[in-house]
Amino acid sequence: MVKGTAPPNIQLSKLANHLRLMEDLWQKLVYVKWSQESFALLARLGQEMAQFTQEQGSATQLNDLTHQLSRHLNACVSAGHLPQEPDRERLLALFKRLSHFLRSPDEITFVTTNALLASKADILVIALEKNPSLLSKLEDAGYEVHYLAVAAEIETTLAQSTPTAVIVDIDSPKGPLAGVEMVAELRARNDFLTTPVFFISERDDMEARLEAFRAGGTGYLTKPVDIAELLEGLRNVLAQQSEERHRRVLIVNDKSDEAQQFADLLEKRNIGTRTTNNALQVIQEIYRFQPDLLLLDLDVKHVSGLELAGVLAQHKVFDVIPIILLSTEADFNVHLSRLRMGNAWVDLLLKPVIPDYLGWIVEQRLQRGRLLSSKLSTLSDKDAATGLYNRRYFLSQLEHNLAGLGISIKSLSVVFLMVENYRALRDATSVTVVDELVEHVAKRMRRVMGPRRWVARFSDSIFAILLSDIPQDALMELSRALRDTLENTPYELIEYSLRLRTCIGISIASDPDQDVLSLIRSADAACSRARELKKERIYIQKFLYADWDKTDNQLQQLMSDIEEALTQQRLKLLFQPIVSLHGDQAERYEVLLRMYNLNDQEMPIKTVFTAVHNHPLGQHLDRWIIAEAIRLLALRRTRGIATTLFIKLSAISLADKQLPEWLQEQLSNAQLGADHLVFQLSERVAERNVRNTLSFFNAIRHLGCGFSLEGFGRGPDSLGLLKKLPADCVKLDLYFSRDVGNDADKQEQLQELVVRLETLETATIVSGIEDMRALPILWSLGINYVQGFFLQQPYEEMTYDFKDGTF
Repeated sequence: MVKGTAPPNIQLSKLANHLRLMEDLWQKLVYVKWSQESFALLARLGQEMAQFTQEQGSATQLNDLTHQLSRHLNACVSAGHLPQEPDRERLLALFKRLSHFLRSPDEITFVTTNALLASKADILVIALEKNPSLLSKLEDAGYEVHYLAVAAEIETTLAQSTPTAVIVDIDSPKGPLAGVEMVAELRARNDFLTTPVFFISERDDMEARLEAFRAGGTGYLTKPVDIAELLEGLRNVLAQQSEERHRRVLIVNDKSDEAQQFADLLEKRNIGTRTTNNALQVIQEIYRFQPDLLLLDLDVKHVSGLELAGVLAQHKVFDVIPIILLSTEADFNVHLSRLRMGNAWVDLLLKPVIPDYLGWIVEQRLQRGRLLSSKLSTLSDKDAATGLYNRRYFLSQLEHNLAGLGISIKSLSVVFLMVENYRALRDATSVTVVDELVEHVAKRMRRVMGPRRWVARFSDSIFAILLSDIPQDALMELSRALRDTLENTPYELIEYSLRLRTCIGISIASDPDQDVLSLIRSADAACSRARELKKERIYIQKFLYADWDKTDNQLQQLMSDIEEALTQQRLKLLFQPIVSLHGDQAERYEVLLRMYNLNDQEMPIKTVFTAVHNHPLGQHLDRWIIAEAIRLLALRRTRGIATTLFIKLSAISLADKQLPEWLQEQLSNAQLGADHLVFQLSERVAERNVRNTLSFFNAIRHLGCGFSLEGFGRGPDSLGLLKKLPADCVKLDLYFSRDVGNDADKQEQLQELVVRLETLETATIVSGIEDMRALPILWSLGINYVQGFFLQQPYEEMTYDFKDGTF
């Protein structure tokens, strides 16, 4: 140990306390009140932590983490405003990794709210006639299923073990309610007093339902049984059993005696509680404690209880978290008349409240809140046909994991598995058959991947998997296992026996600056490459230059690869549609480049354009893209198809004085109108090169080409720049499309921006659309065009149907 250093356990204890102080300050900045001065203090605390680990000779990993945290905080402080979402995600990832590193083994506890993950739940099915479909669906849902055809055997079965739940078909030759009577007798003898029982029957009359309820039935379903309803009922009652010990209530009350009284009352009902007497810190406490219900006294100090309740009702967490408000009799009518709670789930109770009634209503709201949360989670996060995660949720997890690259994980892999013959199978059978097919595909994928992997249905024919820290050889082994599991055994469905043909594309990133869109595009490109292979049809695309440090040798190698790719024509264009939200059926596509090195591996385009942005190669690259786009447009014109292409330019091309003349010559030779081309420039590039951009803008306008600014709306003076460069349209920054359906503040910002753009007669494009739910909102806000993987991923062919696909 270095002289003057503290023992290792003392070092860790000091650092852990220091980190807790920093986390608490960060939460207050985010959830209570933002202050640039306090944020600067946070950065200083980060510097002190990094300095301490260096002076103490701490472990290399710990020293590296503290210095990463310090550098990240300093970079955020220098920006002069609240860190944006990606920076906040990375800051939280650093806090989390440091917290885990500094935590002693005794402090690490693992609590799961789903005990059913540990072992399968046993379901006992009692029916005179066996229903193979029902039994199969229950097994596919992960249950251990036991079938009894003879009710008399039930006592022997119960003597051996008690099932988690029982399903009873009550239609019997012994009488219409024989099954109900049997369950009632067993309940009376305490054979399975608390076991949930679901009855199924042909009868739907009130008498049958009442008898089933009196016998202790948990649910009652009529034939033909709605499997989804049955599975949801099972999930709900079993989840309730496993989660009862983890119910939590946050009590906001600045009267300590009363708050303690409520806490004691709820603790007796096995409900965990936390109290806070500072109403302004309630959102911070919600993120710390993760409550299932909020108990809020409206008579609080420092802030109006009505205003506090109204603000909380606007927060997204209260879409599913119930709120119980407490009011004195003197203020009750005032509170009732002035309370504005929007769509929040609220009860208003009069104090003094009857203790047993408060306990009962809390338990009722907790149960209903959990069911609602479960349903909303399934609707928003899961694909209905397969039960896998959907594209929106997969992308959010990918973005979250990217923030942890270089901190808690070293590499991320996105695996795209495409069912190549999906459309052929659908055309040869029916939509119903193919829906059942993909359900079986999902089951086989789960068997290979296990329950803890991020597996999603990304589109009709593409499944996506997110993996971290998996070596390349293990990725290949896993991909082969997936392929063999899906392809080797036919799918026996109704009267069809179907076989799949798959291809697998994998994209690997280890650079925290890598963005979600380029990683997805790379996986998609790898999938396209895999389709062209004759043997394995598995292709791994690495971001070869993602971590280059711009040393001479690396940069020279990269430039050499780019030059060779240009010389040997190892390039191709892809096209992604830009679709009108207001019925305009004109064809518009953005042009995207793909480039391959000598090893036939795709070169990351973001890195390529970064390298050539100020190099003559950038001009050559832009000219190749323009010439190829004009050639393809001319071909489409001969087929009677009018198309407009959006082409992005590098900064170096703005200084190419010969470009307008060369462009005019290319258009003339192809006998193509200039209005078929729209040149796209990022707002940042235009802002840094105003003089050259203005000169280029005037030249292409003279020719008749269109002009667009992309990444628009987040610059220091976006509208001021637009007045200098009156673009035909602007493609808004991706910030505006992220979670726009759930972000009222973002919708308000968009609305204001669109109104100002309309006064400048500038059309708007929102890209990065991954969710159908965003479209009606964007339409209502006046957005003109949309683009994204939800509409269509980039393809080599321009095949989008603008007549049927326009909104």
